[in-house]
Amino acid sequence: MKLKVILSLVICAIFLIFSFYNVSWSELSRGLSNYNLIYTFFAIFLFLLIHSLRSLRLKLLLNKMCKIEFREAFGLNAVGLFAVVLFPWRLGEFVRMYYLSEKKNVKIISTVGIVFIERICDTTSIYILFLSLMIFGDMSERLIPIINISIGKIFWLSTYLVILLLIIFALIIILEKKL
Repeated sequence: MKLKVILSLVICAIFLIFSFYNVSWSELSRGLSNYNLIYTFFAIFLFLLIHSLRSLRLKLLLNKMCKIEFREAFGLNAVGLFAVVLFPWRLGEFVRMYYLSEKKNVKIISTVGIVFIERICDTTSIYILFLSLMIFGDMSERLIPIINISIGKIFWLSTYLVILLLIIFALIIILEKKL
């Protein structure tokens, strides 16, 4: 156990040395002196709020399949988020699916469905945010300079994608009931 801790500290020190190798400490201290910490605390608060709401959503989705406490759902989301950041191709979703199927004896197709429902909820909330920006932010005819597409076209494209996702979701529900 002590060897693992020492090895972890050594690896951490090596990465810190590489991270701060060519840092101008005077510029860093000048930049940090102008920084307002309230933004950091607000971001941490928002992150914890969103993470708690996602954990509550997961707990409610799993309510019929298995018994999971909020604390366990919070940890499961944290591990999934860590794996999403650590591995490419959003493998954190697969880590969550594996945990649920192995530890909670939930069918793998049900875990795929839960992840799919969560993606639909996330896409819908982004869509609603985008729609509110379109309506209240007067952005319908502005262009995105990188791709030279009007935001109105992106709005309609996202509308079609959400409708397509809902159709696919309905088909999955119908097929699951027949099996």
